[in-house]
Amino acid sequence: AAGSGRGRRGRGARGGSGHPSAVMLGSCSRWLQGWRDYAQAIFYRSRALLWGTESVGSKDTWYKHELSVAQSEDFLDLEELQFSSVANVNGKTVWIIYGSRLPMTVLDKERVFRFMLLQLEDLVDFPFTILYVHTDTSYAENCPGLSWMQHKMSKLPDRCFESIDELLLLHPDLHFWLCLHILRGSILGRLW
Repeated sequence: AAGSGRGRRGRGARGGSGHPSAVMLGSCSRWLQGWRDYAQAIFYRSRALLWGTESVGSKDTWYKHELSVAQSEDFLDLEELQFSSVANVNGKTVWIIYGSRLPMTVLDKERVFRFMLLQLEDLVDFPFTILYVHTDTSYAENCPGLSWMQHKMSKLPDRCFESIDELLLLHPDLHFWLCLHILRGSILGRLW
């Protein structure tokens, strides 16, 4: 019995599952990945500021192409996640996005982006508000990556941003709050 107990303890330490130091190491790794992602987003934004961005014509061409690809796709699986909806609140159109309902570790972020492009296309001709609900959201599980998001947003034509009245963020955690303050001008510069 003593030998089997020692063996179990040995496997748990080697396997890393459940061992306090392995849990802490995994948590630190995810935290560092988030900060590395911030650094990449800042780098790409500063590069765009120094060397310019794509021309208006190329953004429109890219947007139309992505939209045509999205219109030919079936997004039933993403609709079932109910992470995005449009509501009328006191006469205002509000696009509600629930971060916790997006398991980005298993979803194809390009498909999610095209799905959201379709929704944006329905909203872009009228003033609307974006409400992002960050309740119970984790960077490691629910974020597609800040540098990726910055890259995609930089390719969107200006008309996609012009009808956004407000961007409301509900329940940001410390990680998200710090991100917003560090990257405010880079990722969402057009909305601030």
